[in-house]
Amino acid sequence: GPVVMIFDATSGNFMMQQLLDGNGTYSANIVPGSYLVVARSNNYVSQIYQGIDCLPWTNYYTLQGCPTGQATAVTVTAGATIAGVDFTLDQGHRILGQVRDDSNFPVTANLSLFDSAGNILGTTDSDTFGHYAFATLASGTYKVEAQANGYGSQMYANRACGGTLQTQCDLTQGDLILLTDQDVATINFSLPKLASVYGTINASSQSSYAGVNVVDSFGNPAGQ
Repeated sequence: GPVVMIFDATSGNFMMQQLLDGNGTYSANIVPGSYLVVARSNNYVSQIYQGIDCLPWTNYYTLQGCPTGQATAVTVTAGATIAGVDFTLDQGHRILGQVRDDSNFPVTANLSLFDSAGNILGTTDSDTFGHYAFATLASGTYKVEAQANGYGSQMYANRACGGTLQTQCDLTQGDLILLTDQDVATINFSLPKLASVYGTINASSQSSYAGVNVVDSFGNPAGQ
């Protein structure tokens, strides 16, 4: 549900959280000082006062993702009542697409969303048809990475990742996705299927434990 969160304007420390009533109003009793106020609600873009949208962020009780340099601090003095610290939340837009392999079969993958600086903002999984979506996003620039077991990872758009198992992604190589006033619905991936090694280990005792290590031609571990 919707909440209003209050942070110290100097330190950025979380101070308190207030629930809204049925009319969408809130009030908070707090000691004199200067504060930054953020409104959050499921399925809406978070907003910092005054009217500045925030990026999604994994740590709910911080100001990360909110452009504090553009925010308006609310200064509270002893005995005063500050009214009109209001918010109008937007439902935002979506980044969505499909993950398939290089034979055009759908892949169930894990997708990671980053801001333009490479900070992770969230993750989601594609369904059995390979479809995925990141929703409730503020306007801005983003990057997306796709990973799946048995496949090489990719940054959008079709930027292969390095390493023996192609899982070492360089975020600087990913293309920026510009989200403005509408959904971006063509952020697709075509993951290369990796080779597999199969076999059987026969042991002289049922209680024996055996493991298999796969290394590349230089002796670097590639799997276990």
